[in-house]
Amino acid sequence: MEVAWDQAPAPGTSALGLFVDVGSRDEGDRVFGASHFLEHAVFKGAGNLSGREIAEVGDRLGAEINAFTTRDYTCFYGKSMDPMLKPVYELIQTMVSKPWLADDDVERERQVIIEEMRQSYDDTSDRVAEAFMRAMYQGESFTHDVLGTSSTVEGLSGSSLREFHQQFYRPARMVLALAGAGGRAIMEELVGDGQPGALWLRTPPIIQAREVIIEEDREQVQIMLGVPAPVWGSEESYVCDLLTTLIGGQTSSRLWQRLREEEGLVYSVDADYQAEPDWAVMTIGLAVHHSHLEQALHVIASEMRDILLHGFSMDELERAKVQLRAGLWFGLETVDHRMLHLGRYLLQRQLPPSIAELEAKIEAVQADQLMEMMSQLWADPKHLAAAAVGPVGSLVLQDGLKEHLL
Repeated sequence: MEVAWDQAPAPGTSALGLFVDVGSRDEGDRVFGASHFLEHAVFKGAGNLSGREIAEVGDRLGAEINAFTTRDYTCFYGKSMDPMLKPVYELIQTMVSKPWLADDDVERERQVIIEEMRQSYDDTSDRVAEAFMRAMYQGESFTHDVLGTSSTVEGLSGSSLREFHQQFYRPARMVLALAGAGGRAIMEELVGDGQPGALWLRTPPIIQAREVIIEEDREQVQIMLGVPAPVWGSEESYVCDLLTTLIGGQTSSRLWQRLREEEGLVYSVDADYQAEPDWAVMTIGLAVHHSHLEQALHVIASEMRDILLHGFSMDELERAKVQLRAGLWFGLETVDHRMLHLGRYLLQRQLPPSIAELEAKIEAVQADQLMEMMSQLWADPKHLAAAAVGPVGSLVLQDGLKEHLL
C-alpha cells in the first residue's frame, strides 16, 4: 500500500484518507452501485466490532469518520485530534480489510441506500449531472449513477458484496494519505523499503456528445451544457481551470454578470471544470424559469461568442488568477483538505506539486493560450453535450446554443 504524509502544521488536528482504486465505472452491469453499497456496508460490522461498536469507538476517539464513492475511486476518511489518529487508522483499516458483510446487515442497509437514491432523485442538480454524463459519454458501465439503479441495488446481496470486496479491496489498489502531526506514528509503523505500486489502467470513456432531456412539469428547467476538456494533471489543465473561472467561476465572471446581474434571469450560474486522469469536462450549469430558457441560451451563446471574438481584458485575467491562487491556499487551510489533495495525487503514484509550483503554473498562463483553449473547446462545438430536467418542450438545447454561438 502506498503511503504519504503531509507534515504541514495544524492546530492539533490530523486527518487520513484510505483511498481504494475502484469506483462505479469498474462495476459489471449486474452490480451497478456495488462500490457505493460496499462503502456503506463496512460500517455495519468488521473484525470483532459490531456496527454500533464501530460508531462508539469513533465517538470515543472524538473522530469524524465517513466515506464517499466516485466514478473513479472510493475514500474512507477520518479526522481527529493528533494523538487519536493512529487508533482512527486502525479502526478504518479494520473496517476496510475485515468487513462482515452479513446478509442481515446488507438487507438493512439496502433501505438506507434506497432512501439516499430517493433524496438524490428529488435534487434536480444531481439528476441533471447524471443525465449530462449520459449525454457526453457512451456506455452505461461508465455513465450509470454512482448510487446504482433500483433493480441492481435490490439485487445486491451479502455474497455479491463479499465477492466484489475480494476482487478489488487489495493493498495494491489502496493508498493512504495522511495530514497533520498525528500521521507520524502511522508512517513510522507502515513505511518500509517497498517499491511504488503500479497504476491500474482503465479504458477511457468514448465521447458521444448528445442531448438528454428529462421532461417534467415544474417551474424551472435545470440545465447543464458542456464539452470535453483536458484531463487532470496535463499542462493544458491549468489553462482550462483559468478559462472556466473567467467564464463562470466567480461573481465577476462573464456569465454571472450577464445572466444574473444584467438580465436577472437566474439566481446563480456556474462554470465547472471536472477532471480525472482519463476524462474531463467543462460545464455550464444553471436553473432558469421555463419561459426564459431560450433567452438564457441566447445570452450564454452571445457571451461565449464575444469571448471568441474579443477575448478577455488584462484586468479580468488578473482577477481570475488571484481567485485561483486564493483557492489553492484556502484548500490547504484544513488537514482534511490537505489529505484529499494528497490522496488524489497518490492514486496516480505521484506527490502533489508545491503551492509555489502550482501558483507559477497559473501565473504562466497567457491570454493567447486562453484564446486557443476557448477556440478548441467552443468555436466549433461538435462535442457539445446538453442535459436538462424540467419543462423544456420542443426546444433543442444543442441546436439553440449552436445557432446563436455560430
